[in-house]
Amino acid sequence: MADAKKCDRCGKYYTEREQRYVVDGFYVGCVEILSIKGNCIDKYDLCDDCIKKLMILLDNIEVIES
Repeated sequence: MADAKKCDRCGKYYTEREQRYVVDGFYVGCVEILSIKGNCIDKYDLCDDCIKKLMILLDNIEVIES
């Protein structure tokens, strides 16, 4: 049975990442909003398309095809 996830931005369902996005050596799969003390306030799961749009917006993208 597959582990389907739903993108919190666009609502699209996805199961696996087709591409891997790397920022400072870490894979990006979600966005977390942190307080000044580092506590997680909110977390957003993103599909590949939304991650790509975010990385282009931040102008910090390195794509690793899987």
